[in-house]
Amino acid sequence: MVGREYRALKCLQGLSGIPTEPFRMDLFAIGYKYLPGKSLRNAAPGTIPKKFFLDLEQLIGSLHQRHLVHLDVRNRGNILITEAGKPALLDFQSSLNLARVPAGLHPLLMDIDLSGVYKNWIRMCQEPLDASRMTRYIAMKRRRELWVFHGYPLGTKGKRRR
Repeated sequence: MVGREYRALKCLQGLSGIPTEPFRMDLFAIGYKYLPGKSLRNAAPGTIPKKFFLDLEQLIGSLHQRHLVHLDVRNRGNILITEAGKPALLDFQSSLNLARVPAGLHPLLMDIDLSGVYKNWIRMCQEPLDASRMTRYIAMKRRRELWVFHGYPLGTKGKRRR
C-alpha cells in the first residue's frame, strides 16, 4: 500500500491539491511536503461554499485524466480544506492505476470517486446539489447498492477510528 500511494503521488505531481515532493522513507512509510489546512471532517455541515465542491470535482477529473482513481473520497478525513479554501486530497493507499484495470470497469471506478464528491457536497455544502448532479448521484448510489462487498470485513467498522 505504501508503494501504491507513493506511485500515485508521483504520478499526480504538478496538480494543485496534491501533496508535493513525495519520498520513500523506508519500505513501510512515505513522506511529503506538509500541506496546511483542515480536514473536511472537522468542518461544520452546511458551511462549505459550492465553489469548493466544484473545485474538488475538477480535481477528481484531473486524477482521472492521469488514469488514476482515489476510491476513498467518501471519507471526509481524506479531503483537506487548504488555507486558501481550496480542496486537497490525501491518503492514496486505496488508489488504482486504471491502466491495470479492465477498461469496462473504468466508468464505475470513476463514478465511485464522483459519488464521494457529491455525498460530501450534500452533507457539507451551503447550497444543494443541482438537479443533474443529484440525478447522477442517485444513479451511482443505486449501482453501489448492488456492490457485493458491503460494509466492513469481520465487523471492523465499530472498531475503526473516527
